[in-house]
Amino acid sequence: MKDILEDQCKAQVIGALLENTSLLDGTLAVGGAIVMQRITAKKTITIEGEEVSISDESVDYGNNGVGGGETILVECSVDEAIGMALVTKLPLQVESAIWDRASLSATPLPRD
Repeated sequence: MKDILEDQCKAQVIGALLENTSLLDGTLAVGGAIVMQRITAKKTITIEGEEVSISDESVDYGNNGVGGGETILVECSVDEAIGMALVTKLPLQVESAIWDRASLSATPLPRD
């Protein structure tokens, strides 16, 4: 998936996160998202026999309004966000509300 995003979408993953997607108060519905940054096109020109590479942020790769260097938030499943964080070796960001509700201490039950 990482290679497809880079080759076909011309974007790299720069972040992954888990968020509460519930619209109801007091309800927890965990969703995922990745933060992508559009790869800036490089153009090579020759000046007096020397090749010089320059960045061209105006290239949108067919996506009107999304040029080089722009960041995009893409909603995805929790599994996809965790997977992209693992593959890209980026930290997985978790909303504090999710962490607070999901990290409860467990009390062992007595054995009969």
